[in-house]
Amino acid sequence: MLDSIDQTIATHHLVPDGTHILLAVSGGADSILLLHALVRLARNHDWRVTVAHLNHGLRGAQGSDDAAFVREQADAMNLQCYRETVDVRMLARRNRQSIEMAGRQARHDFFMRLSRHLDISRVATGHTADDRIETLLLNLARGTGMDALASIPYRTTLSSGLLLVRPLLDIARPDIEKWLQEHAYRWRNDPSNTNPVYRRNRVRHELLPWLESRLNPRVRNALQKLMQQATLDREWIETVAQDITRKCTIKPLRTKSINNEQPTQPALDRRRLTPHPAALRQRVIANWLQHLNIPRPRIDQPTIERLDRMLVAGCPGRIVLAGKTAIRIKNDVLEYEPPTTTPVMLDDREWLLPMTHNEFLDLDEPGLRVIITLETGPFSREGGRTPGYFPAQTTIRMPGAGDLPLKIRFRRPGDRLYPTGAGGSRKIQDILTDAKVPALERARIPLLVHGEDVVWLPGYRISKHWRVTNPNIPRLRIRIERK
Repeated sequence: MLDSIDQTIATHHLVPDGTHILLAVSGGADSILLLHALVRLARNHDWRVTVAHLNHGLRGAQGSDDAAFVREQADAMNLQCYRETVDVRMLARRNRQSIEMAGRQARHDFFMRLSRHLDISRVATGHTADDRIETLLLNLARGTGMDALASIPYRTTLSSGLLLVRPLLDIARPDIEKWLQEHAYRWRNDPSNTNPVYRRNRVRHELLPWLESRLNPRVRNALQKLMQQATLDREWIETVAQDITRKCTIKPLRTKSINNEQPTQPALDRRRLTPHPAALRQRVIANWLQHLNIPRPRIDQPTIERLDRMLVAGCPGRIVLAGKTAIRIKNDVLEYEPPTTTPVMLDDREWLLPMTHNEFLDLDEPGLRVIITLETGPFSREGGRTPGYFPAQTTIRMPGAGDLPLKIRFRRPGDRLYPTGAGGSRKIQDILTDAKVPALERARIPLLVHGEDVVWLPGYRISKHWRVTNPNIPRLRIRIERK
């Protein structure tokens, strides 16, 4: 086991000799193996090891027990241990992110603060071969480009320059638990890892066992080989794309918004980029967007392809990616558009809501999926949190025989909602303003409507006219999540 981990570190140049490395230790089996393995290997490589643990504040006393357990393990090895607690649920609401995305961002922020304090350039995490396979399948289901096939990389450089390294990517989870048991090492179990509400758990406990039993008993090995080949291909195209990016990057003229002058951002020269093949153009665009610090989940393949089509066509245009971030083509330049206080154009598109069981509807822009389920029997009512917070779900009564069809559309002037629990109606615009939703985001929040009446403002409440009054008759459960 230790030899295999040492070989992975050497092959992918993860931790040079003499390095001070920060270990991200949650207390689970993967991170406990990482801790014991790197402490043992440190003797041969002159590494200095420090432990970091972040309590996400999601599991109450269990989370506190995890933190105490990690501290106990670090003390037993005479290692420094830095612990911190954050309210990830609050961060998700405030930043309008999923719990998973907010947790990942909180961990990265913690690592960056700690690494600056300790003058550390590398953080090791306990991602395993199983994590990599699960991520591959999730990426394929979501639909992305070549990076989806390479899955989790051995090395990731954050925007701050901090390097995340993953020494356990060649180790399977069952082998990890076997090794820990053989050496009588304890670890903590997180009950949320078996909760089927999370898609990763459905891949782990349902999809992969099905593929092994019904398709190929060695499907994990087959997927590992695919990822290895995709990694080599990605490394090659990334090297070429970086060279093209340098040649195509220009500094735009300093621009002004209505209120103040905006700092410039690197832009791309359309004429220099368009002669290259589509795969390279799209890789350059993706790298450029990441340089603008746009969250990685917002840089999906459909968005990149749409920007590429705009680039090739050469016609002026713009795309709103996230919050106030807009990208435009102007004067043969693909550039970041500074936010302004000019009125936001409302989107008049609408989609008919499918009325069959377990159906879904994709909203390619703004990158959302609407999932519809028919239900009967007892149910719990969802309270509102923050308008436009995703994932969001609700339960409403079935439309009557003579009712108009239900539709999804964006906000229009004069839209009002009769919220459950309220005496009268409220303007959708007032609800969003009171919730401090940025103006550009208000125009991108889908509404469920019946005719001209708003049935549901996701993340807030449904109309009192659509509440379920009899749990014994069929009803609709609607969930909206980011793709």
